[in-house]
Amino acid sequence: MDTVPKEFKDKFFFHFTHIENIPNIIKNGLLSTNLKAKQNVSHIDIACKEIQNTRHDMEIPNCSLNSTIHDYVPFYFCARTPMLLSLLHSKNIDQNYMIYICISIKKIESKNNIFTDESANRITLPNFYTNPNDLSKLSWETIESKKWGIPSEDYKHKRMAEALIYQKLDTQDIDYIVVWSEDIKKVLESEFKKNKIVCPPIKYDGENGYYHYYDGFNIGFKDISLISGPKQKLYEFEDIYKNILEDRKKISSYNFEDIDSLLVQLSSNFKIIKELDDISDLETDNQEHSENVDKHTLSVVQNLEKINTYNFETLKVEKKFTDLPKHQQNILKISAYFHDIGKGPKSRWKSCNNGIQKVDHDHPRRSMNMLKRILTEEVKILSEKDIYQILFLVGYHDFLGDHLTKGRKIDEILLFLKKYDENINNLFFLSIADVLSIKPKEWYYDKQDKWTELYTTILEDMSL
Repeated sequence: MDTVPKEFKDKFFFHFTHIENIPNIIKNGLLSTNLKAKQNVSHIDIACKEIQNTRHDMEIPNCSLNSTIHDYVPFYFCARTPMLLSLLHSKNIDQNYMIYICISIKKIESKNNIFTDESANRITLPNFYTNPNDLSKLSWETIESKKWGIPSEDYKHKRMAEALIYQKLDTQDIDYIVVWSEDIKKVLESEFKKNKIVCPPIKYDGENGYYHYYDGFNIGFKDISLISGPKQKLYEFEDIYKNILEDRKKISSYNFEDIDSLLVQLSSNFKIIKELDDISDLETDNQEHSENVDKHTLSVVQNLEKINTYNFETLKVEKKFTDLPKHQQNILKISAYFHDIGKGPKSRWKSCNNGIQKVDHDHPRRSMNMLKRILTEEVKILSEKDIYQILFLVGYHDFLGDHLTKGRKIDEILLFLKKYDENINNLFFLSIADVLSIKPKEWYYDKQDKWTELYTTILEDMSL
């Protein structure tokens, strides 16, 4: 086979996977999907099922091996792929647990290995190559761009051109591994040492690095993922909840006697809480929202009172918001007031977007963090259950919408729902009030069967 041209010899291609797959990779090597199935090798699958179905049936043209894409171990020439960004937006992975296995492009010279000029993720086939001289036909400017934006589908697929290694790649063929943190490095080194195999060199990705997507909104902080995954979010929830309970013991004076008195004050003065003042008159460039952040917040609060279409009577769900016990109504209202405080403060956006809030898919986590001060210092009478429920509703108010549109996995919230049974109803009320303030017809009225189906599914999973 021809050798890789000189101008490409210093390049690499990349395969990202979950850290928990490393023990099996050390033991068996990096295997193709079909070989894993044949050898009954288990792994944590982070791939999109729909795309994998397409790849399963995609035959390699003009190939003497009569093979499909799933007979090959897939790599990207692009280090930071749109595929990873899509997985982050699904909120089903924690980026800090993703590792990169990095291979010299010279491995393309090996027999039976092939490469493409676009991703093999669509029914339309990319071009397949076996001659390393054809590497020049790839769009390297697109592949190596550090821009996050995806201007077109064509751009995205060219950026994800693939190197395909037939059936198996041994650990000794790994040139280096990229990890998120020192903790992950230690886990990796321990696994290789336990199996008495030399660990490949391990590199870190720096802030705004080459491999991962970092949070550009968190000014003053480093090494924070663009979007928090399920494990990270749960750890933060538990830590915040514990700290609130401990810190409240040190507070002797509060600004409000109870939630009811706070709600009375908020109805006449939205800015009475600092975090709400910080989103007052905050414009947004989110095309789904026509209102400023504070106006949207007030719409959600008002929508709670209006909900009488949440009527899954056969499932024995409360028909109206006003049918709930008064205290539960107050829990929901206060959660509605605070659900979007994470889009602020306004000072975040002065230097980077002319004072206008950018779309921030991780704002529920930020809102949850901001609640720590409010629930610690502002309200005197709060039970542990009140704190837990408000923290959950604010931190996960986007969950149901994400599940319906992005496939976010229900497992993430079952722990919270089982803790207090009414959490499921509270979450549905808040979520519906939220979507009714944005796109009521498209996101709720036209999809009531989907909401009902989701409620049924959650109830079934809670009973397992």
